[in-house]
Amino acid sequence: MVGYIIGVGMFGLPFVVAKAGLLTFFCFLLFLGPVQYLLHLIYANIICVSNNSRRLPGYAAEYLGKKYKAFVLVAKLTGNFGGLLAYIIITGIFLHELLSPYFGGSEFMYATVLFALEAAVRHRHDRQGGTGFDRPPSFDAGFDRLAGMGRRERG
Repeated sequence: MVGYIIGVGMFGLPFVVAKAGLLTFFCFLLFLGPVQYLLHLIYANIICVSNNSRRLPGYAAEYLGKKYKAFVLVAKLTGNFGGLLAYIIITGIFLHELLSPYFGGSEFMYATVLFALEAAVRHRHDRQGGTGFDRPPSFDAGFDRLAGMGRRERG
């Protein structure tokens, strides 16, 4: 979640200010900031009180029922793939601005090359037995301590 929040803020907020204006931005910020904070607080509370370690669709199945798991899974996948697509497009635009004076090409070409490189790295990782979720445990524990969100032992 941290990656989405920081990444979307880094790319999205300047765009919103440029398109909508500073006053509109602050109005949205004053309304949507607390809403987003409340949603993250609710999700963090669910994670802390649950006895199982799951992802959002698993928690939806546990607390809301199985029929909501499919809805949350589709919504989460759509959001994730949409976010990845947005990052690829934004990075393609950035690379076009940075490299087109030297190499030419279109924004689409740079986005496509970026996608191909990311797919190749992911494919190589998967062929070597990686799961995509295999960060060292010390990384997660260190981040939890840094953020002050370490899980308490239940007994």
